[in-house]
Amino acid sequence: MLKWEIVGIIAGSLAIGLSILTAQFLTRFSGFTFNPDKRLGYIDGLRGLLALGVFLHHYMVTYYSHVTGEWTNPPSQFYTMIARVAIALFFIITGFLFWHRLLIYRGRVNWAQLYVSRVFRLVPLHWFAVIMLLAIVSYASAFIMKVHVASFLAQIFQWLFLTEMPYINAFSDTVYIGGVLWTLRYEWLFYLSLFFFGFAVRFAQRYKWLLWLMAAITLVTAKLNFNIPYLKISTAYLLFFLVGAICAAAYQKEICRAWARKGAATLISLLAIIFLFVLFKDVYGIKAGALMMLFFFPIASGNPSFNFLKKPAFLLLGEISYSIYLLHGFLLYIIFWGCFPRFMTHSLSPFALWAAMAATAVLLVLVAYLTFSLIESPFINLGRKISQHLAISPPGHRIGIFR
Repeated sequence: MLKWEIVGIIAGSLAIGLSILTAQFLTRFSGFTFNPDKRLGYIDGLRGLLALGVFLHHYMVTYYSHVTGEWTNPPSQFYTMIARVAIALFFIITGFLFWHRLLIYRGRVNWAQLYVSRVFRLVPLHWFAVIMLLAIVSYASAFIMKVHVASFLAQIFQWLFLTEMPYINAFSDTVYIGGVLWTLRYEWLFYLSLFFFGFAVRFAQRYKWLLWLMAAITLVTAKLNFNIPYLKISTAYLLFFLVGAICAAAYQKEICRAWARKGAATLISLLAIIFLFVLFKDVYGIKAGALMMLFFFPIASGNPSFNFLKKPAFLLLGEISYSIYLLHGFLLYIIFWGCFPRFMTHSLSPFALWAAMAATAVLLVLVAYLTFSLIESPFINLGRKISQHLAISPPGHRIGIFR
């Protein structure tokens, strides 16, 4: 079992390596330019790797669902944890960048600017994904309406506004195709809560214990891990936003940033992520959160050992990471359930399994670059123009998981 785990890690690394080479080709082909010096640490380069990690997980889930008939986590520790760690780090990035902004502006954020940028950054590709989902469901249903029209429209509304993720037209594979959209619900709830956090930061200038109290309440709530039915969220995920907020607070201290850029911090960061993958089966809990904090903070602080994340290929992957993350489920379903439904079987050789993973990863990067260019980038620019029309200056830093 250990042998196949090691082989799987090597195969996943090769798939990511080919994705990086593809991104490198695209940087030369497209004339892509990006100035990482205006960003915080090496978060932009990290984001693309996290999105690819979620893809690797779902690729193996797709394989085992063909073999076993069940949609569940693969038996591999690495391929199970890679998605959990990636999603947790996505939330940590959100918490870090937003709280950094709240702290440096002492809670006095231009809210119109923030929410205009969020809508034009996240909604267009999200709604495009829902349109793709409808197209696949309609084709798989032979364009036959299997539910009442009112129910069908309600299901579409729920996917568009993330109030729920039901089967569309009684098609049971709906959630397998667009399953990652659930994380956007947490993102939007966090964005909306920032308005109140801004007031908390302003009051904390006089009542310094207020932020400590908020952190303690968040930690306890995350530890209790209960579901909030109306909001459709689990409080366990609040831990990751808290970790990001703590990292943002530490980032304000020069002594913390100086430590995070030392060689010892590099070693601690690498050991933390290794321990997380080897010793833990999930990412929930204070111990796992502490390890992710130790891994993430040196990267966010610009530790020179992670300087490779400033390379153009990594920055391009970060630029298109939202498309990679949101659309990889569609690509996997179209290829392995639609075009080649008999490819993944018990008799599939390991070489074919890993080769198909690498080829799909390369294709995913190309598709993500296309959707970024045709959908994301135009709407980002449109959002900036609207901001200028409203006399709102575009933000100086990226905020949230995706710009």
